[in-house]
Amino acid sequence: MAEKLNMQKTALSLGILFAVVHGVGTLFMSTWMKYWQWAHFVSMQYTATGFSFGAWVGGIVLAFVLGLIVGGLFALIYNKL
Repeated sequence: MAEKLNMQKTALSLGILFAVVHGVGTLFMSTWMKYWQWAHFVSMQYTATGFSFGAWVGGIVLAFVLGLIVGGLFALIYNKL
C-alpha cells in the first residue's frame, strides 16, 4: 500500500516554495530587467512599475496562500488515488 501524504506538510511546503520563488524572482526582475532586455536584444512595449515594498510583500503573501491551496489539493488528490 502506498504511503499517504500529510496534507498540512505538503500545503505548507508548497506555500513556502511559492513565496520564496516569487520573492526572489521579483527582486531579480526589478534589478536585472534592463540588462536582460539588452542581452537578449528585446525591446518591450510595456514596462513594469517601480519597486514597491508593500506590493512585494502582498505578492509574497498571495503566492504563499496560493501555494497552500495547490499543496493541499495535490495531497488530497494524491491520497485519493
